[in-house]
Amino acid sequence: SYNKRMTASSALDSFPVKNAGDEDIKTYWSAKTGNSGEWLMMDLQDQYDVYAIQVNFAEHLTNLYGREKDNYFQYTIEYSADGMNWTKLIDKSKNRTDVPHDYVQLNKPVKAQFLRLTNVHVPDGTFAIRDLRIFGKGSGNIPKMPAFTKWDRNPYNQRRLWLVWNAVPEATGYII
Repeated sequence: SYNKRMTASSALDSFPVKNAGDEDIKTYWSAKTGNSGEWLMMDLQDQYDVYAIQVNFAEHLTNLYGREKDNYFQYTIEYSADGMNWTKLIDKSKNRTDVPHDYVQLNKPVKAQFLRLTNVHVPDGTFAIRDLRIFGKGSGNIPKMPAFTKWDRNPYNQRRLWLVWNAVPEATGYII
């Protein structure tokens, strides 16, 4: 889903729709309102098997601080092969749990080119997404495994590890 084509019901000029797929923690897309019905759509530009989806919400024009009782997001996600005929995939319209980085593993994969995320409720501010992440399998060749050239564990904090590897030109990222 990295840098795929995106469209939306609306967007604030300083927070364009392309930000919702750029994998940059410092950027995000924001709709003009927090109203139910605002949406974000991703075009994967081909049919892919989708196994999981992560919605990373952003807080824009919010005045909430700390733990508020209505601090939850509600939304739906639909998928489509053609961008016109939609099937509901995820229904979080009744959610009451605070999940600002909601990851949903599907029970079985679906084949999709388009995914549409629609707002039902935001706790405050506008409907804003830091990143919409789609996990699945494409039809291309899998990039080679990178060769690690150096690694070192911090002797004072065993949870910290420093890794160096040779970049693989066909890879857009690495999961470690």
